[in-house]
Amino acid sequence: MHFSLPFRVEEAAPKINLTLRVGSRRADGLHEVASLTTTVCGVGDRVIAEERREESRRARKRRETATVTAADILTLSGPFASALSGEDLSDNLVLRARSLFLDEVSGGGEVSAEALGVVRGLRFVVEKNLPVGSGFGGGSGDAAACLRILRDVLGVEGVMRVASRAGSDVSVCMRAGTFWVTGVGAEVRVVPRLPRGYVLLAWPLRSLATREVYSAFEMSGVAGEGGAFTAPPRGGFSDLGELCEWCRGEGNDLTFTASRMAPEVDELLRRMSGLGGVRMAGMSGSGSGCFGVFGSHAEAERGRGVLRNVWATIGTLP
Repeated sequence: MHFSLPFRVEEAAPKINLTLRVGSRRADGLHEVASLTTTVCGVGDRVIAEERREESRRARKRRETATVTAADILTLSGPFASALSGEDLSDNLVLRARSLFLDEVSGGGEVSAEALGVVRGLRFVVEKNLPVGSGFGGGSGDAAACLRILRDVLGVEGVMRVASRAGSDVSVCMRAGTFWVTGVGAEVRVVPRLPRGYVLLAWPLRSLATREVYSAFEMSGVAGEGGAFTAPPRGGFSDLGELCEWCRGEGNDLTFTASRMAPEVDELLRRMSGLGGVRMAGMSGSGSGCFGVFGSHAEAERGRGVLRNVWATIGTLP
């Protein structure tokens, strides 16, 4: 017999793209982008690292001689875990981030073999509270939470290098804040703290695959027509009205394409734009999740109460 105890619990904050401009595709197949991206506090997945403490002699012997599989390291739970039931766990961003982290710290000699053994023996449980394929960066937030756990357990630096290699949004999700993201998502500049605001996240019960949205965007013939990207003011935004006005002017280049692929997105945006007290509404990333920005929690809560037949939750700007 064996039992597991919680070793570390880390909240995995989602992200939203307040704006997203998409340029032409590069030779490596990736698109140049420019996005004002922010984490959303108070909502999201949860990542738990567990350490096995006791087991029978037979079970221990079997573990020592058997090949460790993805299922031995990662378990998915929560209301949206079933959406990933058909996926190969070895492709999960959490395992990719873990593998890159171990490669990074194994060769430097600053971490003892004993410490590495403890880390390799951790099992991660990811509680999926965010809808999959919503554009809220759930997988990236999970990977970032995993990296924070590993970093803190070993007390090492340089984890941001690993985050940038793990995925385009992982480095953004490593800490609460707002960022100007350019290039192919790896160039990240911190934006001064946003004005206080509340974010209503909503999902129309339909997922969109990022690759398919970008492919359809390219076929539409509008990719790369936007010209030079406009960066947010260096000094940040003085109030919520200035922030939302700037974001409305930039918009999300993928909204039209995603709305044609999933009319539910267009309908949800129309409904959210008409909510009382909403300062702006938009689609995050490649969709299909949408968001509305409010000046008070009461306004956001009233907006959530009006929406029907969608998943919705409320968080705050960092």
